[in-house]
Amino acid sequence: MSENKKKFINEAKPKQPEEWERNGYGFTRAPELMFLWSRLLQAVVSQVATYKFTKKFHERDCGIYKCEGGCVVDRVGDLVLGTRGCRFDYADGKEMDKKAKQCSDIITNIVLAWDPENPIDSMLEAGAKEIDIKKEELKAAIDKARVGGVFGGNALSDFFDWNPFSKAPVNREYERFCLTKFDNQTDAQVDQKWADEDLGEELLSKLQAKARESGNYTPMPLCCAPNRRDNKLQFWVNTGSTTQVDGWKSEKELKDFLASGEQLKRIKEDKGREI
Repeated sequence: MSENKKKFINEAKPKQPEEWERNGYGFTRAPELMFLWSRLLQAVVSQVATYKFTKKFHERDCGIYKCEGGCVVDRVGDLVLGTRGCRFDYADGKEMDKKAKQCSDIITNIVLAWDPENPIDSMLEAGAKEIDIKKEELKAAIDKARVGGVFGGNALSDFFDWNPFSKAPVNREYERFCLTKFDNQTDAQVDQKWADEDLGEELLSKLQAKARESGNYTPMPLCCAPNRRDNKLQFWVNTGSTTQVDGWKSEKELKDFLASGEQLKRIKEDKGREI
């Protein structure tokens, strides 16, 4: 057994049948390391469940627009993935409780078969087995659909028992393993990615402090997400409103604003005047 195998394990354990809740999963907990592959899990469950009930794949977004997170099951409903089980919302059809249980079984089998050291193929193989196709067919269907992105459906926050307004529960040792092995990144690139993320968190903390100083009705910055392209670093800041810092900003722009003594405030997009 390799050293990595000892480090990166799937800690989900099967439950005894009598321990299963109504429409509940047959495993003890979602694997912590699987969080890094939540979008892939979302896509696999979405396409597998769609095919199971309709005998067709879809080319839509695989996520749903609910804060709990979940998977679209095309022409059936929105499958909400909770921490202990799943349910359908906006469902179209009969026997939805039965279908939710079938989806719970699909998720259970995928989770228990998942190998953190072979995360992509093991998830695809487990999903394909559920509908008796080859993993290459499932991968092709996922490639034609949309998963995540700026306007993608919410990720599986409830499934992983994660507050999406808090720091993502990513194991950096495992993330380095995945990025260097499956995304062909160098250790230096991974270190730079983390440095950008840490800077974003530092700037967000300072912007939130500035918002608190500016008064009770000041929009609160919710994120300061880094993006580096062609060695140019920018941060996406979002307060849910329109302020001096919303949108794509450079590190210099944000630091200049923090040092300016100016209060964070809403502005009108058309004339730039304060509301």
